[in-house]
Amino acid sequence: MCGQRDITKALFPMTPFALSLLASLAGGLVSVGAAALCTAALSPQFLSRLISYAVGALLGAAFLEILPHALEASGDAEWTSALVLGGVLLFFLLEKLVLWRHNHVLPVGGRPCPWARGRRPRAQACW
Repeated sequence: MCGQRDITKALFPMTPFALSLLASLAGGLVSVGAAALCTAALSPQFLSRLISYAVGALLGAAFLEILPHALEASGDAEWTSALVLGGVLLFFLLEKLVLWRHNHVLPVGGRPCPWARGRRPRAQACW
């Protein structure tokens, strides 16, 4: 057993923290590269569905893992549930507000928006 530990130290002369950081970086780069290659040929509608699925899976995993611990730690299920619901509703409203106020059109009679170059003028204000 001692010989195996020496071989591991010889092959990887870094601390466990540095190894995990390097492995995370390599895994992230590989996954971003694979995602870029796979999504280049996909339609925007299908890509939107994939993003929605990924966000739903991430939220589901987070809530299924973290919510029981939060309920157990707080001792008050009603208050914890109200905070979770309030947070979800707040972020929903923030997202709708950003989408509602976001546009790439020219204003009615003023200067064009800096991000609206080359677009057809319409009768809407820029932010």
